[in-house]
Amino acid sequence: MLLLLSCVTPAPEGYDTANDQVTRPGGGDADTDTDTDTDTDADVDEVVEPEEGVWVILSSSVKSDNCGAASLFVGEVVGETLTLTMQSVDAFDFQRSDGVLETCKLDGEGGLYSCAERYEDFDGAEYGYDGTLHLTYSPVGNFSEPGRSAMDVATVATCSGADCSEVEIAFSTTFPCEMRFTLDAMK
Repeated sequence: MLLLLSCVTPAPEGYDTANDQVTRPGGGDADTDTDTDTDTDADVDEVVEPEEGVWVILSSSVKSDNCGAASLFVGEVVGETLTLTMQSVDAFDFQRSDGVLETCKLDGEGGLYSCAERYEDFDGAEYGYDGTLHLTYSPVGNFSEPGRSAMDVATVATCSGADCSEVEIAFSTTFPCEMRFTLDAMK
């Protein structure tokens, strides 16, 4: 019966009879959800698309540190630049000024993103230790607007080598241990 009425009565402006939904001017569903509601748009988060170009880290802070070493890393990054390059609609890279590349993926609505784990090793021989400190970085973040981001970086430290127990004593920690940093950046 509804199909018969739509053939007789013209559909209201913006109504897509083929898909039985309201469309935006120029096409597309009026809301971006899975259409399980009554199209009130109350459950739709805005998708924030980051701006390409050079970003600057404005601040960094320690969220937690059971390694005893976070203060060695936090101050270094303020003022550092990152170049954001979109790789696809939902993937981008942050390249640090020292060449390190963070490969990231937008996680849907609201500007959330996560980046691939990154690994870095520090040879303790430079400091007189027979050991290597292994760091695993796991960054996640949020674009609150196209030119502003907050990133949370979980860093797990492990150690291999004969002098790792001395490194644990020096930092009052045991391996593995974890540090969490928050970075705020702006284009």
